[in-house]
Amino acid sequence: MIKATACAGAAVIAALYGAPTFANADTITDYEVINAPAMKAAKASKAVLTEITQTDNYTVAVGDYGVVLYRAAGQNEWQQADVPTSVLFTSVDFVDADHGWAVGHHGVIAATKDGGKSWEVQLDGFEFINLQQQHFQSVVDELTAELDSLDGSDADAEDELAFELDNASFLLEMAEAADAEGPTKPFLDVRAVSQDVIFAVGAYGTLIRSRDGGESWDILDDRLENPDGYHLKCFKF
Repeated sequence: MIKATACAGAAVIAALYGAPTFANADTITDYEVINAPAMKAAKASKAVLTEITQTDNYTVAVGDYGVVLYRAAGQNEWQQADVPTSVLFTSVDFVDADHGWAVGHHGVIAATKDGGKSWEVQLDGFEFINLQQQHFQSVVDELTAELDSLDGSDADAEDELAFELDNASFLLEMAEAADAEGPTKPFLDVRAVSQDVIFAVGAYGTLIRSRDGGESWDILDDRLENPDGYHLKCFKF
């Protein structure tokens, strides 16, 4: 696969800049874009596009308003894919000619099994918040029990556990606060390792992984040495 991305040092545009005129562009607000299908528009090929990738069959580009464009090898005309969300897509990656994933704002991950012609949402920001809450609560409970079980004979081990517990507690607090704020975290890059294993990274140290093709996702934020929660913008492997 050939994948070009802004984080590689170049702004990737598959067409001229300019926002497409969508019938519902002025009426969709807040987080309704998560479940609002991308409108088919004559000017979709002039939308702001953020990343482009090449498979054996198609060139596929993603961008604003949930726009996904694809073009067959040897063809000049772009076609707009069927996409069930209107979020801004930030990244796309394919593992083969058929299976690909796109990630974007409001915690949305979408997948295709037909080379990019049609997509389905596998994860949205509300589900992502629930995953974070469940994960970090479990981590806090495990670390608390482990710390309570120590007899005071190993001060270094207690200090390390206490630090890990503080970090996990902070991440849990942030996940719980997101209930009121809503799904604001964007995913910024995606990497498909196989049809089963997919990684996505995003704002404030977000790192998630699927091992079943996107049917379920694991939170991996706490496995990183990133106490300040820096944004993770792109993969380098």
